[in-house]
Amino acid sequence: MDVQIGELKGDVAELRPYDSDLQAYTVADDSYTASMNAAELDNLDPSEAEKWLAVRDDLVATANSFGLDGNKFLARYNDHDSVSVGTTATWKDADISTAAAHFNSQGVPDSYERAEAVVGELHQVSSSKIAAVVQEIAHTREQATHVHEDDGHSL
Repeated sequence: MDVQIGELKGDVAELRPYDSDLQAYTVADDSYTASMNAAELDNLDPSEAEKWLAVRDDLVATANSFGLDGNKFLARYNDHDSVSVGTTATWKDADISTAAAHFNSQGVPDSYERAEAVVGELHQVSSSKIAAVVQEIAHTREQATHVHEDDGHSL
């Protein structure tokens, strides 16, 4: 739903080009693209799934440790064409608020600053790790395709 709201804000931004609050919704954030479909990765063959499952479990556990819902966080990487910078900024702000409240409840000093740091890193590391797994799977599949093409008989 957040992605759809961001798309609507992007449509409105085109009609209101001088509204600086909406302009971030017109720029795609390459950290969240359809090529990183986490839901599709969950349906991989067992031979391909091992690295993805390790990355997925690590990201979910890390998000949970900051007081976030790790599964909800990971779902942001599911099937959609693109996500705007405005939408990801909204997600990040919400995550920072949630993590700050979590750290504050644990008595962590400077909980908001701590939340900004860990959430910023979580967003960056998550997309990098998912992109690396997707790239590795694509490379492995490409190699397998070439092997099958070359095993023909020559006469």
